[in-house]
Amino acid sequence: MQVRRAGDRQRHRDHDRPACRGNFELNVRIPLIARNLLESIALLTSAATVLDEKCVRGIQANRAGAARSAEATLAVATALNPFIGYDRATEIVRRRRARGRSLREVAREKGVGEDILEQALDLRRMALGGRLRHRRPGGS
Repeated sequence: MQVRRAGDRQRHRDHDRPACRGNFELNVRIPLIARNLLESIALLTSAATVLDEKCVRGIQANRAGAARSAEATLAVATALNPFIGYDRATEIVRRRRARGRSLREVAREKGVGEDILEQALDLRRMALGGRLRHRRPGGS
């Protein structure tokens, strides 16, 4: 048999009233959220590992094909604008498009010097936003 004192009943009521309104409510979903988050992280880790093993590992870039594709795009001609002007660059693009030859060939035909072509159509510099960084010895 449990003996209660008069103060116990009052303290019990003092805790019950706020608890009924949710003031002392603990979020019972936090452990569930944490478990689901940890499961998701484990699944993502596993998927990334499989992607690496089955798809990414061993991939090598086709540098020649990438350079050929980059040179073939007409958008590269915009790099000529500061050197030869918009109108001449537009004419070169139109001729290149009509004849199906490379941009460099058509630009040479139109009198653009090789030094300007090398400087303007430097794809590595374009990829770096116009800033050419020093290459490390033995690096690409």
